Amino acid sequence: IKGYCRSGEPSKAQEFLRKMELKGTFPDNITYNTLIHGFMKEENMDKAFLLLKKMEDQGILPDVISYNVMLEGFCRQSRMEEASFVYKKMIERGVNPDRATFTSLINGYVGEDNLKEAFRVHDEMLRRGFIPDDKF
Repeated sequence: IKGYCRSGEPSKAQEFLRKMELKGTFPDNITYNTLIHGFMKEENMDKAFLLLKKMEDQGILPDVISYNVMLEGFCRQSRMEEASFVYKKMIERGVNPDRATFTSLINGYVGEDNLKEAFRVHDEMLRRGFIPDDKF
C-alpha cells in the first residue's frame, strides 16, 4: 500500500486494500493514514475525506496524523471551510493538535489573505504551549 501511494497510485493501493479485506486482513490507523496521505498528495481530498469517514465507521479512531494530513491537504487547496470542520472534529474527538496542525492552518489562512484567522490560530497555538517554527 505504501509503495503504491509513494509511486503516486493511491487508487491501486485502495484496490489492494479491498483485496486484503476480502481475505480477512483489515486495516489499522497506519494503513488508513498511508492511503489518506496518498490521496492528499494527488490532491484528491474528497477521496481522502471518504477514507477518514470509512476509518471512523469501522471503529478505527483517527489520530493526530490522520487529521493533520487532512488539514494539510485542505489548506493547500485553500479549502479552509473544510479544514476548519476537520479541526473542530479533531478537538471534539479529544485528539490534541500539534505544531503541524497549527502550521497548516496558519499557512492556509495566510494563503487566503485571512490574517485575522491566521493570528487567531497563532494565538491558540501559543496558548497551547507551541512555539512557531520555520515552516510558516
